[in-house]
Amino acid sequence: MLAVLRRRDFTLLWFGGLISEIGDWLLLIGLPVYVFMLTSSTLAMATVFILELVPAVVFGSLAGVLVDRWNRQVTMVVVATAQGVLLLPLLAVHHSDQLWIVYLIAPAQALLAQLFEPARSAALPTLVPPEDLVSANSLMGLSANVARLIGSSLGGLAVASGGLMTVVIGDAVTYLLAALVIAIARFPRKAAGHGSEAERPTLLRAWYEGMAFIIGRRDVRNLLLSTAAGSIAQGMFLVLFVVFVAEVLHGGGTEIGVLRGVQAIGGVIGGFVIAWVGARAGHRSLIVGGALLVGLLSLTMWNSSYFTQAMTLYVLLFIAVGIPGIANSTGTFALLQQALPDEYLGRVMAAFLTVFGGFQALGMLIAGLADGFVDTVVLLDVQAGFYILAAVIAYFGLSRKVPGAAAGRLRNHPTGSIK
Repeated sequence: MLAVLRRRDFTLLWFGGLISEIGDWLLLIGLPVYVFMLTSSTLAMATVFILELVPAVVFGSLAGVLVDRWNRQVTMVVVATAQGVLLLPLLAVHHSDQLWIVYLIAPAQALLAQLFEPARSAALPTLVPPEDLVSANSLMGLSANVARLIGSSLGGLAVASGGLMTVVIGDAVTYLLAALVIAIARFPRKAAGHGSEAERPTLLRAWYEGMAFIIGRRDVRNLLLSTAAGSIAQGMFLVLFVVFVAEVLHGGGTEIGVLRGVQAIGGVIGGFVIAWVGARAGHRSLIVGGALLVGLLSLTMWNSSYFTQAMTLYVLLFIAVGIPGIANSTGTFALLQQALPDEYLGRVMAAFLTVFGGFQALGMLIAGLADGFVDTVVLLDVQAGFYILAAVIAYFGLSRKVPGAAAGRLRNHPTGSIK
């Protein structure tokens, strides 16, 4: 892990991403809370969340095409700067009849994020050698959980102390600072995907080529299916978690907040653990083992409610479940970055983010429609079963021997791929 952090340009990318993600969480928490305080409407607050989800599902794969065409460092710098500037119209929102501004800005911010995240993931293999990709991705996962702890806390505090103005100014500062940090890194020149403008395919053709690449590669295709199953589980969790704490554990807002927050602590711990030892386990082991342990720990968590409602136990279980979650995501991104040709990385990363958003929404819908007809704990057992299904798909669907050191050479070869 320390060897990776000693790489100046990776550390700048990592730190810039951390700052940007703090801004994402500050806005994700602060904006809907402000809308609820302004309107006292759950529907208005939910509308903001939905509008932030739509771009990931509708435009995610197209964003990947653009990431593969453009210089990835420039893309991140421009996007982060645009996110900071685009927040400024929110300073005009003071009354509920001005919420149309929020409803325009929220999806625009989410759309820009669809360019930033695939660009960052696709740029990572150019900054670290193949053998360090697991450690590098685990550090990315660690920063995501640190950002969640800091950004969500700051979002609530900013709304309570200074209203939307404090959220906007604080968030704009994080995005502009992230742009500055990433701008001073030295990125290797991106390998050419298409030589001249005349040879460059249209956006639609490039999108089609990316989808054909994904469907035609067994490991990528099966990993996408595994991710879809895990995303359904995550969507069901987001809906049923509050019901479980309130109705099964008889907790209140404090308990809901504590349990939701401590999962990020597990993610931070997992980030350190995987950064130190993850490379020895291998990508497939991290993916399969991570999903399986999340499923088993989830089953333990939900069914422990038949015996005890002691909050200490659930705090420990929620922390624990964050560790294999990081292992699964780290293995997924490290496998893709190490084994795929550079010119497709943006499209593949964007496709995975699109699948995550879309199937997470499907999980929310399943939980929302079934809750009230099926016992909450039974539904949560089904949710845990989807994680186990994700592990089974990965176990049987991924090659036992994923390209290792040779993958770095393969990635830069124009015909390099995994089958």
